[in-house]
Amino acid sequence: MAAATLWDEDYWYTGLVWQLQSVREAGLLVHLPIHVNGLGVLAAWRGDFATAASLVAEADAIAEATGTSFARYTAVLLAGFRGSEAEASQLIEVVTKDARVAGQGMGIQWCQVVSGILYNALGRYEKALAETQQASEQAPELCVSMFALPELVEAASRTGQTPPAAGALGRLAEATSIGQTDWGVGIHARSRVLLSEGEDAEGSYREAIERLSRTLLRPELARSHLLYGEWLRRQGRRTDAREQLRTAHRMLEEMGMEAFAERPGVSCGPPGRLSASAPSRSRVAGAS
Repeated sequence: MAAATLWDEDYWYTGLVWQLQSVREAGLLVHLPIHVNGLGVLAAWRGDFATAASLVAEADAIAEATGTSFARYTAVLLAGFRGSEAEASQLIEVVTKDARVAGQGMGIQWCQVVSGILYNALGRYEKALAETQQASEQAPELCVSMFALPELVEAASRTGQTPPAAGALGRLAEATSIGQTDWGVGIHARSRVLLSEGEDAEGSYREAIERLSRTLLRPELARSHLLYGEWLRRQGRRTDAREQLRTAHRMLEEMGMEAFAERPGVSCGPPGRLSASAPSRSRVAGAS
C-alpha cells in the first residue's frame, strides 16, 4: 500500500512478489487470494491482461477451496479496462454487493474507481464523474481514493465542471509530488493538461508521454496518446492528431482495451487518410 500510495511501480511490484512468495512458502492458503489479487491488479495496470486473467482464475479457485470472502479486485479492473459495459457493469454490481455484505469498504471504493475508468472509456462522463467523486473520498483507503483523482479530473473537465476538476487536480498534485516517480508525475501532467490550453497544454501532453513511456504501465501511456491526439484534432492539426491517435489505437487494440480503442474513431489505414469509422466508434468519438 505504501509503494502504491507513492506511485512507485517498481517497489509495488517487488513488494507484491515478495509477499506472494512468502505466503505460498508458508502455506497460508486463506491469505493467498489477497496477494494474488494484488499482483493481478498490477499486471492489469501494465496491460498484461493474460497474466491478470490467469491470476483471477487462481484467486477464484483458492477462494472457493478455502471459503475465503475477498473482493475480486483484479477481475473488476480487467473488465473495466476491456470496456464491455454489460460484462463490467454486471461484475461491478456483484462485487459491490458482496463487499457491502462483507463490510469491505475498500472493495466498494475500488468498484467506484473502476466504474470511473469504464465510463470515461465509453465517453459517458457524467456517470464517470458521479462514481469518481464518491471514490475520491479519503476513506476507507487513501491509495484507492488517490487513483480516482485522474479519472475525476477527466470526467469533470469533459462535462465543463471546472471546480471539481480543479479540486481533484490540486489533490493529485500533492499526492504525486511525494514520490516524484515517472508514473505519478506523468499522470499529473496528463491530468493538468485537461485544464490548460495552448503551448502549456502541448508541453504537458509530451511530458506525460515521455514520463509514462519509462514505466511498464502501457494502458496509461496509450491513454495519454489518445488524449493528446483528441486535443490535436480539436486544434485542427489533423496530421499530428492522426499520428497520436493511430499510436493509441494500436496500443489499445493490442491490449484488448476495446472501449478506449474505439474512442479515437481513426482507422489504421494508409497514411494521410482519415477513414470513416463504424457507427459505434463515431458515436463515442463524438462525445470526446
